[in-house]
Amino acid sequence: DPTASSSSWPDPPGSDASAPNNHATSESSSSPTVDSISSALLLNVQSINPSARSSARWKIEYLRNKMEHKSKHISLPFVALTETWLKPYVHDSQLDIEHYNISRCDRDTRVGGGVLLYTHESIPITGLEKFDDQTCQALVCKCETVQMIIAVIYRPPDTPLASFKACLQFISDYISGHESYETCLLGDFNLPLIDWNSRAILPGGSSNSSQSAALLFDLMADNLLSQYVLEPTRLNNCLDLFLSNAPNLVTHVSTSCTPLSDHMLLEVFLPHDPCRPDPSVPPDFSVSSFRSLDFLKADYEKLRNFLDSVDWNELWELSRTLR
Repeated sequence: DPTASSSSWPDPPGSDASAPNNHATSESSSSPTVDSISSALLLNVQSINPSARSSARWKIEYLRNKMEHKSKHISLPFVALTETWLKPYVHDSQLDIEHYNISRCDRDTRVGGGVLLYTHESIPITGLEKFDDQTCQALVCKCETVQMIIAVIYRPPDTPLASFKACLQFISDYISGHESYETCLLGDFNLPLIDWNSRAILPGGSSNSSQSAALLFDLMADNLLSQYVLEPTRLNNCLDLFLSNAPNLVTHVSTSCTPLSDHMLLEVFLPHDPCRPDPSVPPDFSVSSFRSLDFLKADYEKLRNFLDSVDWNELWELSRTLR
């Protein structure tokens, strides 16, 4: 029911609403005040296609309203969605949510799949890369102002081992060389065989599932990642995960029901607000990045002379000929 009340979205700690029953607590010893924290959201949305013929066309408006409502109480630096079911003909403007930028990786040729990341406009992202082998989808990017890498992944059930291995290698290659960055890896991994309380791979599944779980453990060990979701996210299975290499990044995790999906909505509370970076720490932009340019030191007279030297009429005529 798209008109369900906003109570299905968890309130921040310290609000008037009662605390969520299902939550996992990290080892972080500090408890920041409500004003100083933010939260990230993750959901397998099971289609957010806004096309007129799509039965899910109501979801984007519902999500837009809920994000607007929630952001009045707590900062939402980013929101990750899996199983978006989008295609290239769906324009970003159809998915627009005010004050957020969109990054997405669609599954081009097959039905289903896809990942999308909404990042707040105050957190510019760079270095966006995508992975799509028509089975797994992933995207990864850098938020240089806060020294953070965000990666979103969707692994369908019964994914071939080679596909998942290639997807994890894509993420590992991106992380390599950015060890000083906080890494957030989140998505739907569809690995119900893992007991995250004991960090054990349970018996009874297929050889492919067991080996896929082992691959994820290898990635975690190689990149010092911890996994923070301990409660079921669909039925009795913990499928949707949040991993990070920063031991104090997560204060706690909560899950709640939502009419958008039969997966639980995952909310990860952070002890700081990436939308308000520490002004005492200068951003570390790549020297090849446009954002690294110092316009106060630009030679504007030289720029004007160069632009005056261009025969714009000739270029205009040439462009008309090429058309």
